[in-house]
Amino acid sequence: RTQLTYYGIIINKSQENWPNTQLSLSTATPSLGGAPPKLNTLKVTYYQPHYNNYQNYSHSYDQKLCLADAGLSECGLVESSARKSRKSKPFASFRGRSSLNSKNILEEDEDETSNTVNVLSTTTEASMSSSSFAIPRRSTIDADGKPHKVTIGVLDLTSTFMYTVIPKLSLHAYLKATTTNTSDKQLLAGPISVFMDNNFVTHSSINNVCLGDTFDLPLGTDASIKVEYKPVKTIAETQGVITKTHYENIRRETRLSNTKLTDVTVYVYDQVPISSYEKIKV
Repeated sequence: RTQLTYYGIIINKSQENWPNTQLSLSTATPSLGGAPPKLNTLKVTYYQPHYNNYQNYSHSYDQKLCLADAGLSECGLVESSARKSRKSKPFASFRGRSSLNSKNILEEDEDETSNTVNVLSTTTEASMSSSSFAIPRRSTIDADGKPHKVTIGVLDLTSTFMYTVIPKLSLHAYLKATTTNTSDKQLLAGPISVFMDNNFVTHSSINNVCLGDTFDLPLGTDASIKVEYKPVKTIAETQGVITKTHYENIRRETRLSNTKLTDVTVYVYDQVPISSYEKIKV
């Protein structure tokens, strides 16, 4: 059994306090607009190569300098001086790159001192495009720009527990709860704090979970499942006289020990190589 306490975080930046306010939280997103975006016509045409006219222009310009300056014995002197003057004033390139430095905006988790409002029962109203949660207990939300936590509901869900072991990377058994949302509330994507037997386990996150959907909750490692990963054993041999074939037999052994009083389900994952060449077969 899994008990999920569903919270909502409210930040008031309206410069106006909300004393003793009746709250209703909605999943609607007005910023996305009501109509879907429109697709433009996608045209296919032949590739038009871009020719660089700078070389043709410089060649004709050098010829004009040679013809105009009749007093110099060699046209190469004029050509060289003209090129040096052009090098001192380079042309601007149209293939430059521009980049915008984006700053990552990090939001800290709320403290234990943030205002917490518990509710007895939350009413869920669903429409065709969104859901709203009406919280019956009134609360005060100050315009301080700080997060205020309100409880949407406490959900009792049924879960299936299983272990995952990846011995090549970690000699720990990771417990996971596969849970089905049997409640009347849609779960929005966000961070979660996982507790097991009233002990904090880890921080994680979930995606949007609709009614009836399943989602996974990581519950950390369990020391009662012991994992041993034996060293790799390789046996190599070569067969054939004219056409020789080299064989390598690789053996990997994983041992699991369950010290619990009940049976558990464990999934063990390891790598099986795939060949990128025709002459190498696995």
